[in-house]
Amino acid sequence: MITDETAIVLALPDDTAESLMARVRATHAANVQILAPEGTSFLQRVAGTDALRELAAAAGIALTIISSDPAILKAARQSRLTTIEVTGAHVQAPAPPPPPAGEDLPAEDLEFLAALDELAATGKVDDLELFEPPKPAPAETRPMAAPVTRPIPTTTSGAAAPPAQAMGDDDLEFFDALDDLAAAFEQERTGAPPPPIPPVREAVSQAPRVRPEDIQLSAAEQARASQIGQRSDADRAQRAPTQPRREPAVAPPPAPTPRSASQPAARRQSRLATILLVVLVVMIAIFGVFLIVTRSTTVVVRLPARETTPITGLALPMIPVTAPSSNGAVAADPIGTTVAISLRGEVTDGVMTPVSSAQGSIILRNLNTQPITIPAGSEFVAVGPNNQPIPFISETDVTVPGAVTTNRGNQIITTLGEAQVRIIARSPGSASNVPANSIRELRIPGGPTINLTGGVLTIVHDAIGGGADEEVFVIKESDVRRYLAEALTRLDQEARRQLDGLALARNLRLEPTTVSPSRAELEQLAGFEQIVDPPIGTSLPKDNRFFTLTVQANYSGLAVNGDPASFQRQLADAFNAQLIQNGQLRPGDCKAAVINGWRWDGATLRVDGAVGPDPACGNELDPATRAAIQNAVLGRTRAEAEAGLQALVANGRLAGFTLPPDVDRFPGWSWQLRIRIE
Repeated sequence: MITDETAIVLALPDDTAESLMARVRATHAANVQILAPEGTSFLQRVAGTDALRELAAAAGIALTIISSDPAILKAARQSRLTTIEVTGAHVQAPAPPPPPAGEDLPAEDLEFLAALDELAATGKVDDLELFEPPKPAPAETRPMAAPVTRPIPTTTSGAAAPPAQAMGDDDLEFFDALDDLAAAFEQERTGAPPPPIPPVREAVSQAPRVRPEDIQLSAAEQARASQIGQRSDADRAQRAPTQPRREPAVAPPPAPTPRSASQPAARRQSRLATILLVVLVVMIAIFGVFLIVTRSTTVVVRLPARETTPITGLALPMIPVTAPSSNGAVAADPIGTTVAISLRGEVTDGVMTPVSSAQGSIILRNLNTQPITIPAGSEFVAVGPNNQPIPFISETDVTVPGAVTTNRGNQIITTLGEAQVRIIARSPGSASNVPANSIRELRIPGGPTINLTGGVLTIVHDAIGGGADEEVFVIKESDVRRYLAEALTRLDQEARRQLDGLALARNLRLEPTTVSPSRAELEQLAGFEQIVDPPIGTSLPKDNRFFTLTVQANYSGLAVNGDPASFQRQLADAFNAQLIQNGQLRPGDCKAAVINGWRWDGATLRVDGAVGPDPACGNELDPATRAAIQNAVLGRTRAEAEAGLQALVANGRLAGFTLPPDVDRFPGWSWQLRIRIE
């Protein structure tokens, strides 16, 4: 489980990002400071520090690189890692362990070992009796002599061996010394630890042993040593088990030669230096943990909500394909062509169209003695079969004379004034035909509306007809739409075929996502010109009901070099560069640009996207904000820290903060300050 602590981890020269992160995770600390010695190769490369940062982000651990190596600091800063530069001193790796003991043996020792090997090769090693070394004691230990080998007699199936001349004490001591020396060199060669010494009381009772390195051979002894493995059977018989074993006399050790004394001393000094360095590093780590635990201060901060800023129609610069590559521009060549496609269409559905209007004459009768004038354009309104109004218009001015009354004795006769009016239906077609005496009103322009069913004016008329309809074939929008989809599909296919040919002629590849107008625009009925001949609304005869639909457009696209992935990488690089140039994206602010789409309009390459939170940062402080918090708090009084953090809140970099209640002045070292995100 990750704890809100700070730990120190030493990087080793042969470390990788994975091996170093394994030790970092083993600390179980949320904040780890990496002590990077000079020359740590993988930390001097941005690829190595990037991999370290990604592994730390996945583990939820904040890293700080401490080093005096400029290359390591530069790579860490480029990877947006927090760094602490060590000045006035050098961070060095621990000294390598000393070479294993047993190297660089003197020439005389090598000759002696060769003689021992010869002894084993002759097969006479079976004549040696091996004795177990003393068992280890719990008391202090020191190097002891190697196991002792003694020559023993051998028996054969025949007569007893002939007696041989007995070996003297000097010879026995010489062979004992050779046995001890051989065991010591075997121990040096194999690296086995020396056997422990016996307890003090037991050691006092035993005679002291001579160390192999203290033996100095005379010329005569060296001559006898060269004859090892050639001792006779008589010599072996002389060392029979019945004869009591003699221990060699203890002689004072000779003074060591400068060469034999300097090599063990140098090895001991090297081991001692390594042990001291390891102890020093452990003590520094323990002291650092002690300081962090006992003197660290925690500041709680709240991050503002990370918003996403949309980017619409950002124009990207372009360079020719043959020009030198640039991260801030897209290498592409514009190509274009004009394409037209024509189809023959047919009008299949006829419609009934009015071809004539109903018209006729009506008779107006005036019951008033005064004449009444009906101006031209007066409207006579009839009632149709469905009670719908059907207007008719008078064509000329008409004056209806007044009524005349005649007294003839016992009869008074009134003769009404009459006038005939010519009218025509306002709308053509069979719907304007009306039956007899169906006109009900008279509307005089600018005058009153007169009811003709009962009043001073009455009307009489026969059925009014003459309105007629006829089936005609008219070019409608629906007729054109039936053929438009096919025409646009052929238009797009032909345009892309021509653009492909233009790109191949330049040894380039047409980027299909840049073809303009795009298929999406065509689906919205945009980006092309439509021509219908004859035009929409024209009536066609029954025997020739065909028309021609033509669609045409000016197509363009971009010819690029490379696969689609290469073009998209160019778009991403140019998009990021343009956002940085516009100040919409800054390195280290934990924001990332995302491309949602792009389009080529024949003159400009435009990109739609957004700038939002960088998923790689997670819910962590970006290095710039962390540095700003540390600058506002480290070494400050409580009032100064509150003012500095309040300024970060006002700038929108923090949403809020909480300082520990019992701190009047904050520590001055970054490792003493823990920042916790709430």
